Amino acid sequence: MSIQTSCSLMVGLPYHDIKDNMGLSELLANGILENGSSWYDSSYEDNIIGFRIMTCDSYDQLDLMTVGANFEAKSKEFYSLTGQHGNLYMTLDVF
Repeated sequence: MSIQTSCSLMVGLPYHDIKDNMGLSELLANGILENGSSWYDSSYEDNIIGFRIMTCDSYDQLDLMTVGANFEAKSKEFYSLTGQHGNLYMTLDVF
């Protein structure tokens, strides 16, 4: 058995910081919002909830113009779904 890792830049908030999280499980189940892991095999209640704007498999170079444009677009979408402004987070992807 092997483990693959990568990381993602996400726009969102920690689950517990989202004020009205009653509908979050439905948004996650339908793939509208994504779950960024805090650690291997963590539940969504312990993770960042939002949108991935970039995933890196290794030491990838980031294009800041692309990151900025993706952040702006997904920030607006996150706000429209939650009523809160998202932050930029780096999360783990462990498979």
